[in-house]
Amino acid sequence: MAQIESYADAKELLKTNFSGKMSDLFLERYGLDVSEKEGNETVKIPRDMGKAIELLKDHADTLLVKAQEEKAHYLNYIRQELGPDVAWNQITVVDLGYAGTIQYYLMKIIKHTVDGCYMVTDYQMKPEKMYGTSRGLYSFWESKRFDDNKLFLESVAAAPHGQVVRFEECDGKEQAVLKKENSIYGKNALILQEPIYLYLEDMAKMLDGLNANFDKNLAECIFSEMLQDGALSKDMQGMFIVEDGYCAGGEWIFDEGKNKWVLRKDI
Repeated sequence: MAQIESYADAKELLKTNFSGKMSDLFLERYGLDVSEKEGNETVKIPRDMGKAIELLKDHADTLLVKAQEEKAHYLNYIRQELGPDVAWNQITVVDLGYAGTIQYYLMKIIKHTVDGCYMVTDYQMKPEKMYGTSRGLYSFWESKRFDDNKLFLESVAAAPHGQVVRFEECDGKEQAVLKKENSIYGKNALILQEPIYLYLEDMAKMLDGLNANFDKNLAECIFSEMLQDGALSKDMQGMFIVEDGYCAGGEWIFDEGKNKWVLRKDI
């Protein structure tokens, strides 16, 4: 929420679909704890947009003050890690995808354009609103495979340390505050990522500096085979889990028996 500077910025966070309790919506989108009376109702966005906006108006002043405080921590962290004079035209945000939201919010915080590099890009890229540049290896409009199977990518690409929600000063240094979530997300991600790192290291040794061609179409076909019945070994079953409090108020789990992703909210 460090990118929020106005009520209009706050309303922009309600453009993304949501299904769950109002309290979870405000905690996920704004980091605000609303009262049980205010937050106990189950809502769907955009259907209940009016209700969410009315509650947002009640907390707007508190939200805007908190957003400015968080922005200051972000800028302090950037100076702490990158120094006072950052050459932003040499900075590239590298992420899985999809709409460049993190890149877009970063540009709003630093008031400067940066480049973005993604594995898969969405139909509309948010950085373009601020003249930011972005590129992707794949795109949803060119391949339905990634739109259907993107949760596999998210489960593998999850940060083993967890999600960073804000920064706070501790002992004179800005430190990341992580989201309180099930540790299984990070543990599974680490297990899935280790063989990927080993594969890349082995390939680098074998190529020994050769400029090898990457067949992205072949890689896409291999990726799509994950949804074939029986493709996952017993060791891999139960490994694919994605936390989705931001949109669904629960977690997505790949059910091998049904061969599809199912949403579980009792977490």
